[in-house]
Amino acid sequence: QRAEYEPFVQKYAGAIARWTIAPELNGALELGDQLNRLGVLVSVGHSNAVYAQVKEAAEHGFRHVTHLYSAMSTITRKNGFRYAGVLESTFCLPQLTAEIIADGVHIHPAMVRLAFNMFGDDRMILISDTLRAAGLEDGTYDLGGQDVTVRGPVATIDNGALAGSVSDL
Repeated sequence: QRAEYEPFVQKYAGAIARWTIAPELNGALELGDQLNRLGVLVSVGHSNAVYAQVKEAAEHGFRHVTHLYSAMSTITRKNGFRYAGVLESTFCLPQLTAEIIADGVHIHPAMVRLAFNMFGDDRMILISDTLRAAGLEDGTYDLGGQDVTVRGPVATIDNGALAGSVSDL
């Protein structure tokens, strides 16, 4: 909703380089238009959107996809029909670039290769998603008010979900 994001955009407009949005949410396309006018890279992420919504988002200035495979929709089946989610939409829409967490934990290396083969080096960005616990011993760390447990190469929050990465590229 505009009332939620507008004060933040007004205060930090010159400092915002990228903003990740779930395009299916109310007000997301309007925010995408506004951020695009400000020169911000608008990215699809943490989304349950289907192809039509991702395509419409691309028409509103969304140019990137955050954390390919992670926290996004994929093929769903409704009444016998299959619908593309964010993952498949990203493959289909050439105006979108994508990033993938290439830490060997978030995504199996074969999936990283698959994505790179689909996108090529002009549309794929490898990232680490590294937390500030990178390089530290196994243990529990407060990272921004949330406890994160590190065991070897894996960092999780209390429900067992991945919290980010503790490796660099």
